[in-house]
Amino acid sequence: MTGTGAFDVAAWRHMVAQAASGASPRIQAICPFGFEVTHDPRFIRRDLSRFYVYLGIPAGLGPPADWAVSFARSFGEIAARRAPDYWGVANCGPGDTVVRLGGGHRSVDIRAFQVDEDLLDVYARFVCTVPLAIADGLCVAPGMFDSEGTCRYFFQLSVMFHHLPFRSGGGELSSKEMETLSLLMREISARERATGTAVGAKSTPEQRSAVEEIVMPQTGRLRDHMRESVARSDAVAVRVQDINTPLTWEVTLPSALYEANGAALLHAYRHYGHGL
Repeated sequence: MTGTGAFDVAAWRHMVAQAASGASPRIQAICPFGFEVTHDPRFIRRDLSRFYVYLGIPAGLGPPADWAVSFARSFGEIAARRAPDYWGVANCGPGDTVVRLGGGHRSVDIRAFQVDEDLLDVYARFVCTVPLAIADGLCVAPGMFDSEGTCRYFFQLSVMFHHLPFRSGGGELSSKEMETLSLLMREISARERATGTAVGAKSTPEQRSAVEEIVMPQTGRLRDHMRESVARSDAVAVRVQDINTPLTWEVTLPSALYEANGAALLHAYRHYGHGL
């Protein structure tokens, strides 16, 4: 924490980098929240309860699932020295291994996958293309929104699309839609803090309706805009690794929008939280 009460983003990233180096110097690690793109300092002045770490494992180093657990244990050793009552558990994926970090209620979700390029570029490429993957059902499986955690993840993506240059291509949400998503995400976080449960809860009818009535129409508008733009401007074909699952996809985007969104994501990640 800082003197202003804001979560110390720089210290958090340093802790993640130390844990990755402790597991293996060859591992890449990034820890985006997603809300960096809003440039809103209020997010890191809240009682944050759920954190995300993505690990890039180079080919030949071994199974990503094993390195996710190794990272969690390395992180736990650091947490035990610095803040034993702050962190709770690490959920390691792929796989379902849970590693106890301390006596707190905050969880760290770790996703590890094989990658041989800059991990932050992989992340930016994923966010730039995932609206099309959602709209076309490439990363949406039947019944997946029965999970409360999955609904929240799609709400977070929807807010991100609203704040990126996507906005001019149909990504803008109304003030009522933004209010609905914000309320639902706060309710989920409040329940997790109260119960100590971070994953596995069943979604509510209101959460599933928000996905169908807000997220899916938004991604449909973005897809239609991009297809129209591709027909009349320079385009780029992009092959993508989903950062949360083994899924991959290939989509074609208007070059200017792809570059603008990618640059905005990288800038937001590198600069959000500095000086707060």
